[in-house]
Amino acid sequence: MHEFKPKDDALKITIVGGSIGGLCAGVALRGVGADVRIYESHPGPMETRGAGIVVQDDLTTLLQRYNAPALPTTSCRLRRYLEPDGGEGRM
Repeated sequence: MHEFKPKDDALKITIVGGSIGGLCAGVALRGVGADVRIYESHPGPMETRGAGIVVQDDLTTLLQRYNAPALPTTSCRLRRYLEPDGGEGRM
């Protein structure tokens, strides 16, 4: 991956939170020339925070528009979920 070098007079922006929203905002702002810094309070990999992130086509299109690196992907053959009454469902 190449390092982005903003112009000296670029708008400087700080984003607090490395969530999908924070990262996408950073990508978009960098895409228009801003000098962006993103800060996340969690000190390391967040491997225990959920099973995964689902990214829909609109977000992928946005990231491609601003030349963001391709996202790692995997396929899913079966989804299971819990109903509010405790029952189980499949998709």
